[in-house]
Formats: sequence, C-alpha cells, structure tokens
Amino acid sequence: MQRLLYILIGGLLLGISSCSTFEGEYDPYEEILIEEGSYTSVSDSYLSFPDTEPNLYLYNDTEYKLYLYVDQKLTKMIPAYTIEFGVRVETNGYATNNLKLFKVIDLEKEDIYNPPAEKIFKQWDAILPVDTFNAIQWTIDNEQESDTIEKSIVHFHYPTKDALGKSNIYSVDIYLNNQNGAKLASLQPGNVVSIALDYGLQTLLFRYWVSDNTDSSGSREIGWVAQKPNGTDYTVIANSNNKEISFEIPVYFSSYTDDATGFLTIANTSSDDLLIKADGKLLEDFIIVEGESTQGMSYISGKESGNNVMTVKLPVGNLLLEAFKPTSGERVASTVVEITEGSSIHWNIQ
Repeated sequence: MQRLLYILIGGLLLGISSCSTFEGEYDPYEEILIEEGSYTSVSDSYLSFPDTEPNLYLYNDTEYKLYLYVDQKLTKMIPAYTIEFGVRVETNGYATNNLKLFKVIDLEKEDIYNPPAEKIFKQWDAILPVDTFNAIQWTIDNEQESDTIEKSIVHFHYPTKDALGKSNIYSVDIYLNNQNGAKLASLQPGNVVSIALDYGLQTLLFRYWVSDNTDSSGSREIGWVAQKPNGTDYTVIANSNNKEISFEIPVYFSSYTDDATGFLTIANTSSDDLLIKADGKLLEDFIIVEGESTQGMSYISGKESGNNVMTVKLPVGNLLLEAFKPTSGERVASTVVEITEGSSIHWNIQ
C-alpha cells in the first residue's frame, strides 16, 4: 500500500512537471480560449510581475494585454491600462535593444515563442540606460498600429522654485495632446524623468495638484496649464534631428508680493498642541508683524487651553499649510489656501 502511494505521488509530480513547460520553457498560458482559438490570459508566472530596479517603464494606455519581446525573447506580459510597469533590460548603455509588443489576443499558443512579424503591434529600437535613476518611459496607445515607431527621448525637469523664487509646492501630471489624453508621468518638485515620445509634433498639458488627506481621492486639483503666457501651446518636436530633448515643466505661478497681504485664522479644535508649516517651512517665516518677533508663532495650543485660535497676517499667494504633532512628527491635517489682498481665510483643524 505504501509503495502504491509513492507511485501515485511520483506520477502526479511527473505530470505537473510535464505540464509546466512548453517548447522547453515555462508555459505562460492559462487554458482559457476565446473566439478563433486565441488565448487571452497569462498565469501567475515571472511574465506577469514587474521587475525590481527597472531601466524601462511601460505605460499601457490600451485595453489590450501585451507581450513584450526584448531582442526576440519573450520577456513580460503588460496588463491593460497599466502605468509604471517596470522592466529590467540587460544593457551596457550603448547597444540598441529591439523592443516589440504583440497583443495577447493576436497570438496562437504555438506562436508565443516565435510570433509572426505581421502581427507586431508596436516596435522600438532603444538605447536604454544602465541604472534605474535614468529609467525611460514608453507610453503605448492605440493611435499607431503600424511598423517600427521612431522615438525621441524627452528629459522633463520640474523646478523647485517659481518665477519669484518661492518654493514650488505642487505636484504635476504631464498629459499628451489634451486633458483626456495619455498621462505620461507624475512628478514632484525637483524630479527629472525621461520619456520616449513618437516622432512628430507633440502637444503637452500639465495638471497641478497637492496631496490632501481630507479629500476622498487623496489629492486636490489646483489647476491646468495648457498654454504659454503668449497664448501658444507647449510642444516638443521629436525627430531624427532631436533625438534627445530637454524640457522644463512650467511652475504653477503664485503671485506673491511684498506689499499685498491678507489674514489667516487658524482654529485648533483637536486636543493636541500643533506645529504649523507653510510650503514646508515654519509658518512664522511668512508671518508679517511690525516691531515684534515672530519666533514661536508656528505653534498653536489644543482646545483645552482656551488659547487655540490665532490670526496672522500673510503675503498674498497660494500656501500649502500642514499641521503636525510636535513630539511624533505625525501630520494630522493639511490644506491649500489662497491669500488675496485684504482677504480673511479660516482653517479649522479637527
């Protein structure tokens, strides 16, 4: 009986082993068929998961699952509507890698390791960086379903200061062609990102936002910038003469002045004493008083003290306000306020 049990277990393991390979490699297909005998799904294999330390990010803005082949080798399956799917491609930083994308639904099972050239969805010959810090982004959309796509690399830089030297407090999303177009990337002030764009005249739009834990979406939109001050669009021209392009993202302008001021009243209805910061600095760095020191005016007492409301004069402009517990450093509230000349703004901290 014991011998029979060993035989059954051995046969089961052999069966599992024989089913897990296809043409000598791991079989990435689940047994799910659709019309005309095509396979639509990939099992939970190495193909389905992004790599650590990637030097290529894929933004799949299509409804299709895609197979990525690097130098003719099946490398990854990219899910539909996926952003920042990281892939590590071995490179010396100088050689060209051939990248091909095929729709999963276009390939028969027997073609997966040798897909027909006529079914290529996208193709790109790219020189990829060695390190993750300079990783390149490739955005895939439905606009071109043709042969090899020529691309330029655009290096986007997002400044930490606005035109008046004030801190840039907003995050930014880069969009292509219109507000409903492909989202290329999200950046924080000081970030640099490199993105591959198809040859041609590309129009760029920018959406600005701040994190906000009081909003259900986790962020609050500040506004869009679609045109330069002269009324023209923000564009880049990608072609063989501009294979490497540097682009500085405009900062959402805050009109600080030294003369115009408004008032901010803060009411702390929590039980904790709090530290208030503005644009990442102590609030007292912005407070305007005549003939007195502002030292210590970044703190506000809890409600039990009876001294939990304060009103301060501030220069006009947009400010990101944050409240922290001084001992733990935990942020308990944040908001963005627009101080206009003569205004009186109220912020209640729960």
